[in-house]
Amino acid sequence: MPHLARGHAVVIGAGMAGLAAAQALSRHFVKVTVLERDILPDEPVPRSGTPQAQHAHMLLAGGLNALQTLFPGFEHDLTDAGAVKIRTGKDIRLERPGFDPFPIRDLGFDIFWM
Repeated sequence: MPHLARGHAVVIGAGMAGLAAAQALSRHFVKVTVLERDILPDEPVPRSGTPQAQHAHMLLAGGLNALQTLFPGFEHDLTDAGAVKIRTGKDIRLERPGFDPFPIRDLGFDIFWM
């Protein structure tokens, strides 16, 4: 029988952080409950409880690696949901006054634009 302190974990919020936390906790607790005030949609659409959901987001390589560890196949799920893979250094250009022009070069990793 598992230790009582590791029997049940509760996570508040079903956003990216809450779901990632719930997945990480599921390896250490018998049961994990996620509490969310919104009704979760079946497809990737903005929710009323997440006002920042309607503007563009980028997922950097470190975050992608961490989420791939928690959710195998996460990168494929992102592309299936409409995220665009961007090759850092080639598909996006950074310009700053006094440092132009930045050379276009492949930095060796991908990020996602959502």
